[in-house]
Amino acid sequence: MEFFKNLKDLDFISFDGCYKTCGGYCCAKGSILPMLKSEYLALKDELDPNKIISKKFYLRQKTSLVVYFLRCDFKGLCTHNKPLICKLYPCYIKTNKFGEFLGIDMISIRDILYQILKIQHPCTLLHKQKALKNSITNHQTLLKEPLMIFVFMAFDIMKKHLHAYFAKLIKDNALHISDIKNLNKYNFYNAFKSKEFLAEINALYDELESIYQDRLSIHFDE
Repeated sequence: MEFFKNLKDLDFISFDGCYKTCGGYCCAKGSILPMLKSEYLALKDELDPNKIISKKFYLRQKTSLVVYFLRCDFKGLCTHNKPLICKLYPCYIKTNKFGEFLGIDMISIRDILYQILKIQHPCTLLHKQKALKNSITNHQTLLKEPLMIFVFMAFDIMKKHLHAYFAKLIKDNALHISDIKNLNKYNFYNAFKSKEFLAEINALYDELESIYQDRLSIHFDE
């Protein structure tokens, strides 16, 4: 919890006024923002409990990770401390088990779909990959935290399986360009139910736990 409290005054992507070039794409229609339990506990006094649900994800029989989902309707006019995913949008940091900076990649399910369907993305920052990468600040703070190393490496695994899930929908003619504005019709959790996905996530956790021990496991429920 203290880790996320210490992020309060830090920025990670600095592009002042970028909303003027895209109509505030990332916030204009409201968003569902995921937060890990540690982050939720750090921010909960500032959040509306009526706009939050939680879901428990099981890594193995006795290990689970609780994720909280906040429905944000502020449309960019935030009155609370922004969750980390807002400070990082539109990307996450690619890393390895040692917390080394390897680059960036897009963070949102909708953004991944734009990429797969080869549609020009409304977020103008994604068209400036070199400048976007160079704008990353304070990433060392994130990469010193084992939980964030797990999260960023888990994003790589999730993205791979989302690509496979989307590809199957497209092959089955069940996903079209018009659907990009109505993604709620799909249950994307299905992309993360395969034995292969669960095996990869468990292997990642086991590898990182062997390195970081209770610095990582403290964030997971037994």
